Amino acid sequence: KYILFIIGLSLLIGAVYIYLNEKAFSERAIIVEGTVIGSSVSISNDKVYYHPVITFKTNEEKNIKFVASASGYSPLYSVGESIEIIYDPTHPEEAIIKKYFSAFGTPILMSFFGTLFFIILFIFHFSQKKAKYIYEKGTRIITVFDSVKQSYNLKGKKFFQIYTTCLDTKTNQKKVYKSEKLFFDPTDFIKSKNITVILHPENPTKYLMDISFLA
Repeated sequence: KYILFIIGLSLLIGAVYIYLNEKAFSERAIIVEGTVIGSSVSISNDKVYYHPVITFKTNEEKNIKFVASASGYSPLYSVGESIEIIYDPTHPEEAIIKKYFSAFGTPILMSFFGTLFFIILFIFHFSQKKAKYIYEKGTRIITVFDSVKQSYNLKGKKFFQIYTTCLDTKTNQKKVYKSEKLFFDPTDFIKSKNITVILHPENPTKYLMDISFLA
C-alpha cells in the first residue's frame, strides 16, 4: 500500500509541476505562422516516423528552423504548408506546433491516474480494516468443506474459491459460504473438512473465511 501511496502522490505532484510549467509557458509564449520545409525521419522499434521540419520568423526577425516532436508513419504536412507555431521568446528553437500544445492534457491525465491510485489505496485500506474488524469482533462458526470452484474475471484471468456449507439450526437450511478469490488452486492445501468462517458481529450475511491454512 505504501507503493500505491508513493506512486499516487508522485503523479499528483508531477501533474501540478507540469501544469505550472505549461501555464507559465503559455503566458509568455508567442504564436506565429511557420512553414513546413520537409520531414525528418526517426526509427523506433523498427518503425519509421516522420517529423515535420519547420521554419518561422520570430518577432525579432530571427529565422528559426526546428524539427517538431509530432510524428506519424507518413509525413503529417505537405512541403510549403503553413501552420501555427507557438514558441518561448527565450528559447525559440524549442518551438512546438500549436495544434499539439495543451497546458491541461498531461496534468489532467496524471491527476486522473494519481487519484485512481489513491482510490485503489482507500478501497484496499477499507477492506483490510473491515476484515480486521470481522476477524477480531466476529462470531466463529465451523463449516464443512464442499468444493473448490474456478471462474474467470473480466480480464479472462482464472481464479479459485473455496466453498463450504453449514446448517442453520434456526431455519434448518444449509448455508453456503465462499472464500475470497484465490489465484492458485488451493485444493492440495485443504487437509481438513472443517473450515472456520467468521461472521460480522452486526450483519451475519457478511463474513470472512479463515484461510490462514493456505499460508
